[in-house]
Amino acid sequence: MKIIIIKYLKYIILLVINFLFITSVTAESAFEIDDIEIFLDTKNSINVRNIAIQQAENSGIDLLAKKLLTTDDYRKFSLIKEVDANYLVEGLEFKDEVITSESYKAILNIRFNKKRIREFFQAHSLVFTETQSNKIPLYAVFSNHEEFYNVDKAWRTKWSQRVGKRYALNMSHTLLSREEKNALTLSSFLSLDFIMNNDDFNSDNIILIWCDPKIKGSKIELNIISKIIINNSTKIISNNFIEDFSINEAEYLDDIITNLEDNIYNHWVSSTAYSKSLQLHKFQFNSKDFNEWLEVKTILENIDSIPSFYISEVSNNKIEGALEFFGDANKLRLILNENNIYASDLGSIHVIQLNND
Repeated sequence: MKIIIIKYLKYIILLVINFLFITSVTAESAFEIDDIEIFLDTKNSINVRNIAIQQAENSGIDLLAKKLLTTDDYRKFSLIKEVDANYLVEGLEFKDEVITSESYKAILNIRFNKKRIREFFQAHSLVFTETQSNKIPLYAVFSNHEEFYNVDKAWRTKWSQRVGKRYALNMSHTLLSREEKNALTLSSFLSLDFIMNNDDFNSDNIILIWCDPKIKGSKIELNIISKIIINNSTKIISNNFIEDFSINEAEYLDDIITNLEDNIYNHWVSSTAYSKSLQLHKFQFNSKDFNEWLEVKTILENIDSIPSFYISEVSNNKIEGALEFFGDANKLRLILNENNIYASDLGSIHVIQLNND
């Protein structure tokens, strides 16, 4: 990426000198799939290594699609015939390889070509994301947890086990005390009244799930309201599930929680989806510490959806410029926030600052 500095030569010199001391930390690539295991029978296989590579590439593109697409778009992807996985691969690495007279085992890491993957997904109208979220608080509660103690316990355990299962969604399951849950009503829960006084409260990104269980004969009915807030934009989803009831077992919760998690994940992917629309956005950075700008600069350079940016004016405590971004102002704010740059949209310009929280 090239940065054009229009004014103030002294800041160009300072930028060059300081750039040498800035360390860039790159997160796990969205286009890498690691630890693909391949097992083959060597008795009837010729060119077993080539077969293993082909299987790993095919498995890898399937895992990549599941990693980046919405659940509906992954199903669409699964219907595509004859995907040329080899064309989409940029490189591969053998982590382990064992071959005997009877069997073959390999563990491979595969790196896919970003440009070709994007072109492939877009050609098939598949919605995908490349953005990993920061921690998003998740509150999932039973309305009458005292009456359904065992089910509520299983509900809490299974939600905790689901955390970290999705590449792009970093949910932080937060438990409430018995007293806090007893004080809740549906209204106070969905309005966020119960956490507004917390020191770390941030309403930009938060997930609320309210479950109201009822016994109907031998069945349990769960009426669930999910309030998903992403980038300060709210989506509410209602679900109703009826399952066979058992006091001591609640395995049916696995499918229900997966369904709810799919709703959350799909909303995140849609909110951060890669866009074809390249737009120019003006920005202003205010700080007396020039090293903070260098950190911001490094972050901007590592965001794939920002192909370029330039600086038009520099003063002692202000830097102004513009950046190209694949998406509108709302999406830019979300992507910057997830990369530790706080952005305030003032209409004609984004005021940005480093998020040191």
